[in-house]
Amino acid sequence: MARRPILLSLTFCVGLIVFGCSAPTKMPQPKAPIVGQVAGNFELMTLGGERFELADAVKNSAVVLVVLRGYPGYQCPICSQQVADLMNVSEQLAASDAQVALVYPGEASNLSGYAEEFMESRTLPKNFNLLLDPKMRLVNAYQLRWNSPNETAYPTTIIIEKGGKIAFVKVGKQVVDRVPGNVVIEVLQKLTQ
Repeated sequence: MARRPILLSLTFCVGLIVFGCSAPTKMPQPKAPIVGQVAGNFELMTLGGERFELADAVKNSAVVLVVLRGYPGYQCPICSQQVADLMNVSEQLAASDAQVALVYPGEASNLSGYAEEFMESRTLPKNFNLLLDPKMRLVNAYQLRWNSPNETAYPTTIIIEKGGKIAFVKVGKQVVDRVPGNVVIEVLQKLTQ
């Protein structure tokens, strides 16, 4: 009787080898960001082709994660205003030891081209990154998908403390529902007090 579990295990392993399958892995469940919880890790590429992983970023600084609308058929002027507003307080963000991760979601085809168009002649400050979210994997994992015609993601600002705990979340339910730069600075300053 003791041989039966071993035989079943061996049969399963042989089946995996023969059929080219891999052992099942537990996939992380989508998790909406909640204040006080640890932010779900993700890895995206920057517009410049560099890897950005949240877990690495929060080892050294706070992260202001801003989910833009990407390209819902046009470049969102309110997203442009929000990015400009954050760039205007970039020195204060750096002084608060924070980096900004701007997430540009959308379908994979020509996402880089749309993101370059969004950037126009802007040069991001040193502590800013524009991250591409092809197929909206992060947007879906964080449950920020705006499932309306010609929409991509709810405009969202999440402030993540050094270490990974979420300190602030604002999910906008309208295009104009954004967090201004001065509010981001106030939240970051409270974290350091």
